[in-house]
Amino acid sequence: MSIVKDSISEQIYDLIKNDIILQEMKLGDQIDTKKIAEEHNISVMPVRDALQKLESQGLVSKKSRVGFFVRSFSEKEIKEIMEARKMYEIYSIEEHFSSINRLKLRKIFNELNRTENMSRTRFDELDDTIHTLIITASGNDYLINNFNKINDLIILFRHLDKDRIRNANKEHKELIEAVLDNELAESKQLLKYHIDQVTRSILEHL
Repeated sequence: MSIVKDSISEQIYDLIKNDIILQEMKLGDQIDTKKIAEEHNISVMPVRDALQKLESQGLVSKKSRVGFFVRSFSEKEIKEIMEARKMYEIYSIEEHFSSINRLKLRKIFNELNRTENMSRTRFDELDDTIHTLIITASGNDYLINNFNKINDLIILFRHLDKDRIRNANKEHKELIEAVLDNELAESKQLLKYHIDQVTRSILEHL
């Protein structure tokens, strides 16, 4: 990706964030600000600006007199973040079940049924869409905004295990089918099981 002169720090932010989330930069890796600046023929300042923004979002940490690092996470931190995720999603499905967009879920369900070997990119897109539909069904801006604050971390954690697509898609299909059948209790149970399985897998690959 070539860098244009407008909004340089925003573009660098997007590049670094993408590399972190997709695990091109591994947890705990030091980030070479000078190298990034040289690769894109820019000064170090916009790189530092981008890293400071990523630090405020919890994806990057800074060590005094050493530099910036891709943030690493303890088992306790991951469990707490995933517990918060589960709290938001279970509440949304429990209290706003009827508001979940069934038409969009039906389209996703049909695609999952006819696609045997799904690309990682498409899996990520559908995974985001399914869980976003659950959260946005609440219509609660405060809840949605707070969920979005941890969503980048959720996406990052998801990429720690790149081999879980088949199982995750099976869980997604079961969940969507329960929602389409208007089975609230089963939907809650399947959603909780899915998030618990994701958490277990993350911890195994930490």
